[in-house]
Amino acid sequence: MLEKKKEPILRTPNEEDELLAKKEEPRFLSVILKHKEKLQDAISFGITHDHFRFKENAFLYRVAVKNCEKHNSLLTKGAMDSIMDQQPNYTEEQKSARKMHWHKVYGMEPNAEDYERLKENLNGRYLQDQAYTIFQKRAPELIGATVNQAELVKQIQQDFNSLEGVDADAFDLIVPFDEGSRDAMKHIQERREHPERNQGVLTGIKGIDEEFYGFDYGSYTVISGMTNGGKTTLMFNIGFNMARNGKVVVYVSLEKKALPLDVRLLCLHAMVDYNRVKKGGSEEWGLSDDVMSKLDEAHRELSEDIKPEFIIVQLSQDDTLTKIISKIEEIKTTKKIDVVILDYLGCVGVETKTQGRHDIDQANVSKRFQTYCKRNNFVGITGCQINRASTKEIRKATENVGESEDIQKIAVQSEDLAGSQEVIRDADNGIGIVLNADNPPTKAYVHGTKSRDNQGHRTIELDFDGRIGRISDPVFEIGEIKDIDDIIYNNNISLQDIQNSEDLFASLEDSEDIQEPDSIKEDPKKEIKEELKEEPKKEIKEEKNTGQVEIAKPYDEAVDELLADIG
Repeated sequence: MLEKKKEPILRTPNEEDELLAKKEEPRFLSVILKHKEKLQDAISFGITHDHFRFKENAFLYRVAVKNCEKHNSLLTKGAMDSIMDQQPNYTEEQKSARKMHWHKVYGMEPNAEDYERLKENLNGRYLQDQAYTIFQKRAPELIGATVNQAELVKQIQQDFNSLEGVDADAFDLIVPFDEGSRDAMKHIQERREHPERNQGVLTGIKGIDEEFYGFDYGSYTVISGMTNGGKTTLMFNIGFNMARNGKVVVYVSLEKKALPLDVRLLCLHAMVDYNRVKKGGSEEWGLSDDVMSKLDEAHRELSEDIKPEFIIVQLSQDDTLTKIISKIEEIKTTKKIDVVILDYLGCVGVETKTQGRHDIDQANVSKRFQTYCKRNNFVGITGCQINRASTKEIRKATENVGESEDIQKIAVQSEDLAGSQEVIRDADNGIGIVLNADNPPTKAYVHGTKSRDNQGHRTIELDFDGRIGRISDPVFEIGEIKDIDDIIYNNNISLQDIQNSEDLFASLEDSEDIQEPDSIKEDPKKEIKEELKEEPKKEIKEEKNTGQVEIAKPYDEAVDELLADIG
């Protein structure tokens, strides 16, 4: 793999800072040469040899790290002597000087409790030097610019957002077993007493939440699908549901502009066909008075009552992850972000160029995005494509599902994903979405491709409405009146279904919001039962032939009027 050569860092011309570095760097090294846990913490924190201003200190730290990574041990006198004796490119004088520097540093007696302060100062000087380097490089350009100043400022902003070590310790920590066990039992006890306090961020789609129990902070979820196969719609619904539930969601769109996405959000909440907006006008099939009333009410409810924090970042295809992160960092300065959705991985521009292996470059983007989310404790979600070979087989399975009714045969496996397998391998969760063979699609089959904490991997059937961009659980979705839906749409209607519908109407009798038709108030049970008693077998037979059930006309009218009243 061809790696981008790192530019040299300029040291800030500050004499007092230089004297402090000369004093503190050996003391920091003395601590990590004697305490293995401190050395491991420095490595985990992200301290590199570049943090040191003096070459002899940078060299000694580099040797200590390599020795720890290879042998899992501290750099002793014997190890240092052996390593230096095996260096063919060093003169005897150079070898002796490096051995003597080890003795000098090891012989110091710094307090191990000073380690955190020494580490913080070391990292602070490194950040200072990086910032100074950017100033020196960019200042002449900025001062002399006469055109494209805005673009230049954005580039400078990206340079600062890419500084190493700004939040290096936000995720890393060392936890002794006794402390970890105590925290674990405290967590378990809390989950036992308060299961309603879900630790993860729920998707708002009940079937998925029952499979994954919500997404943990710091987790990374990959949603896979075919081209135009519903992955963007699923990510969009999940993000909007999370925002409506009080989470701060950043949605990075690399394919679509912000305005049409915001229009879709409004239509989704109002349950209005997005195509009406595209058609325009005030006619019946455009933005009629009734439709505008629903959109106005949705806008009022979202802006005044719910106030979801759903922030869209509009970027272009092939924009790099560095640029994407810089935009997220802008938002992070003003809001505590819960969720970041990147739509989608294949559109992100790569910053490494591996000849003939674009999949490796994409995997590098995925790893960096995952690491960024973990360090910032964000719920990270992105999407990727299903490969061509698997697409054909999965489509064939969706065409046959109507005959077999076995949706578990529709499954997206890890090997079905396009690009590098490292993407799904490193992810905490994997979700595959496949639309059914209807034209337009009416169902979405969501399969748990991967879950680190759950071995379920079942396929869930969800309702899909492309007109309003909605994916919902037909069984658990809040607001669904399943009893009525069964009567109107279910091909397997039974006498028990009718009895259940009677119970539904009985529960609605006292509702002030629903005005019952007179035909229902008189005696709906009598008409339905008489109709069934006359020729029940004939009706069932007609049901199989037509897919519909002949029910007494007053009951049909009652259902239609009830549906109209409840919207």
